[in-house]
Amino acid sequence: MYQKLYQELEPNGVIVRFLRDENVGNLLWTKDLRAIHDFVDNLNHAQFEFLDPDIEKCRTNFMKSLSKFSDELKANTWLSRHDENLSSMEAPDYDPNHPKWKKVDEINKLGTQTFLLYEDLIRILKKNLGLPIKDIKLDQKLSVTNNFPHATIGSVAGEVNGNLISDQHNH
Repeated sequence: MYQKLYQELEPNGVIVRFLRDENVGNLLWTKDLRAIHDFVDNLNHAQFEFLDPDIEKCRTNFMKSLSKFSDELKANTWLSRHDENLSSMEAPDYDPNHPKWKKVDEINKLGTQTFLLYEDLIRILKKNLGLPIKDIKLDQKLSVTNNFPHATIGSVAGEVNGNLISDQHNH
C-alpha cells in the first residue's frame, strides 16, 4: 500500500496536482479524471487497509472524500463534443449566476478538502513509520534501525514499528 500510495499519489502526480490546483470549472483532461476514478476503484478495498488504527482512520477519511470527489466528477462532467481528450462541467461563461457555477464551487471545495486529507495521511505515515514513503521498495528488505525488525515488502507481509507494510496477506 505504501508503494502504491507513492506511485499513484506522489506530490506532483496527476491526482494530487488535480486536487491541489485544478478548477473543475475549466476544461479538464479526461485522462486525469480517469486516473482519479481508477485509483478509487482499484485501491478502496480491504487488502489496502492498515493495521495501525491512526493510519487507517486517515486512509479511510481520505478515501471516502476522494470517492465522493470522484462520484461528483462522474455525475457532473461530460466529454467535449469537439475533443474526447477533454471533459467539462459545461458551466456557461455568459451566466455567472447559473446553478452549475454553484456546483463548480462545491466540487472545488471538496477537492481542496480531499487534498488536505491526503496531506494528513502522508504526515501520519511519515510519523508512524519514521521515513518517507518513497524510500519503501516492494522488492527489497528494509531495515529501519537496529531497534526494529526487518520488513519484507511484497507477497509476505512485514512490519515497521508494528505497522503492516504489505498489501498482501500474511503467510
